[in-house]
Amino acid sequence: MTVEPTPVLYALLGVMGVVASIYDLRTRSLPDWLTIGGGLLGLILAVSLGGWDGLLTAVYGLACGFVVFWLLWSLGMMGFGDVLLMAAFGALLGWPLVVHGLLYTTLAGALLGLGYALA
Repeated sequence: MTVEPTPVLYALLGVMGVVASIYDLRTRSLPDWLTIGGGLLGLILAVSLGGWDGLLTAVYGLACGFVVFWLLWSLGMMGFGDVLLMAAFGALLGWPLVVHGLLYTTLAGALLGLGYALA
């Protein structure tokens, strides 16, 4: 069983993204309370709203977000805070939706990088 995302979840993800962006621009790092806390929040919400099946979905999402961005981090393409943030997003979105999040994040990063290259 998968927990359907709600506007509240999307708002939470948006706030986390904005806070992470501000921290990253100012300090070039992401705080653990945001990344690890977001992942723990995702796991807690998943088990409380979806039971063990929800927890399993969140763990799969967390693992998928972590592994994909860990590969990019290991190639020197981003910092480890980005890996933890995508893992947190994966825990909050769950397995099927984290794939969409990864694709959109990759597309946004590519467009931003292209914009910097052309500027």
